[in-house]
Amino acid sequence: MQEKKLNVLFIPSWYPNKSNPTLGIFIKRHAEALSALHNISVINTISDAQTPENTIETDSTNNIYTVTARYKKANFPGTKLIRSLKAFKKAYEIFVKEKGKPDIIHLHVIYPAAYYILFTIFFRDIPVVISEHWSGYMKEDGNYKGALMKLITGKIVKRANAIIAVSEKMKSAMLSHNLQNNYHIVPNVVDTNLFHSNNNNKKNELFTFIHVSSINDREKNISGILRVAKKLSKQKQNFILNIIGDSNELNAFIKLAQELGINNKYVFFKGTLPPQEVADEMRKSDAFLMFSNYEGLPCVILEALACGLPIIASITGGIPSVINAKNGLLVEPKNEGQLLSSMEKMIGDHPYNKTEIASSAVALFSYSSVAKQIDSIYKTIIA
Repeated sequence: MQEKKLNVLFIPSWYPNKSNPTLGIFIKRHAEALSALHNISVINTISDAQTPENTIETDSTNNIYTVTARYKKANFPGTKLIRSLKAFKKAYEIFVKEKGKPDIIHLHVIYPAAYYILFTIFFRDIPVVISEHWSGYMKEDGNYKGALMKLITGKIVKRANAIIAVSEKMKSAMLSHNLQNNYHIVPNVVDTNLFHSNNNNKKNELFTFIHVSSINDREKNISGILRVAKKLSKQKQNFILNIIGDSNELNAFIKLAQELGINNKYVFFKGTLPPQEVADEMRKSDAFLMFSNYEGLPCVILEALACGLPIIASITGGIPSVINAKNGLLVEPKNEGQLLSSMEKMIGDHPYNKTEIASSAVALFSYSSVAKQIDSIYKTIIA
């Protein structure tokens, strides 16, 4: 007998929208993965300067019922909170009218979406599961601060029936702030129908590194990557590095690459690309490179693994839990010497089997694998 599907409501702090289609894309992928097992709905609230009054949009793409509530942007925090709560309340009423009362509330990224649970009476008797993806709890990031954030986060963690952390490092970081609860470790999810290997273990004539990120220096250390690429170009000329992504810092990085004499010679900035093109670029590459100062568990690394790419990445966040001798090399954050030697080693000695790397990634990070893990947590709570 087929088990009854649960009515699960996702409440995310980040979620893709028309103006920012990549914001919290990994949360949307969790929704897509779980939609094969349960009835998944999402309430997404968005502050919009162009919205004169609350507007509600509904959508059922990919078997996910999404209610998007837009409210007029406010500069004063108190006004913003009141407007967002009103928008959420209206969206929740529409959700209940269409889908009924949820069996489980699944909160993704605690702050600030926790307000919707703490200050709304609807959720007193509904189980709450939290998935935390935010690196702010980690010492390297340091953005978990402020009395109000800590108060709200502490209350919602205490209220939750279970916490899902994307890595042991995330769990440890949250526990270091005395955020006690019943923790489960479930990694981020990859659409392996999109990100998959071409089973080609041959190297390109020009060894091709690829980097994909939000292109900012505080977290991703793009300037460090560029400096190392310059040093590498003095020793080896048989490589290129493609950088995919965009931000308000992009022009500064292009200028730095020009000053270093590597722009459009060794380093190529591709800008933002749609997911299909990112996957295509990964499959055409030889290795993935990430030199972050801090991280949670980056989806782009998991996507690169699913495409069969060996990884060079920093020892931070959940990255060491997925990188080993069979699929990559780890370097200390900000250690440009280690990054240089790792890139040299990757170019010169490439013992990695792309097919095996991809197969391992599918087993760990595919929709079906991650959905089964979360489904087990749901069932335990409901029982």
